[in-house]
Amino acid sequence: MYRIAICDDDTAVCGELETIIGKMAKQKRWGVETDIYNTGEELCRRLKDECYDIIILDIELCSIDGIKVGKFIREELQDNKTVIIFLSGKEQYAMQLFKIRPYDFWIKPIQETEIREELIKIIELIDKTPEYFEYHTGKMVNRVRINEILYMRSNMRKVIIKTLK
Repeated sequence: MYRIAICDDDTAVCGELETIIGKMAKQKRWGVETDIYNTGEELCRRLKDECYDIIILDIELCSIDGIKVGKFIREELQDNKTVIIFLSGKEQYAMQLFKIRPYDFWIKPIQETEIREELIKIIELIDKTPEYFEYHTGKMVNRVRINEILYMRSNMRKVIIKTLK
């Protein structure tokens, strides 16, 4: 299961990306879960409890822009594993992004062929470096980053996972 967050204040762009990703996931038989965020604040709040494999992040957001969100991910959360892809209608931001170490920079309007090609490469990269422990709770698939697990113990046929968060 791959978890993808899309953060853009333009709901049409979010819908288009979600459709492209969903179509591709069905075609490639990937398990994909996408979450949509329309503000940087909303995404930052969720990132304290959630982890994503890929975050597609618009640069020009309201009060907290995409660059600040990227810095939050890399510096405050100390997350260097999540693949960040920046999205903008302007190329001028490209040089400001190096310190955040994004995987890519997509120019709006988005091109489906470019997204498809890059997603294949990203999924292959993620598959080569398994970083998660997956477990099932009923029909839900949950994931915990391996480096966040302190210990696991069994209690009456239930496994308890103690994490850093």
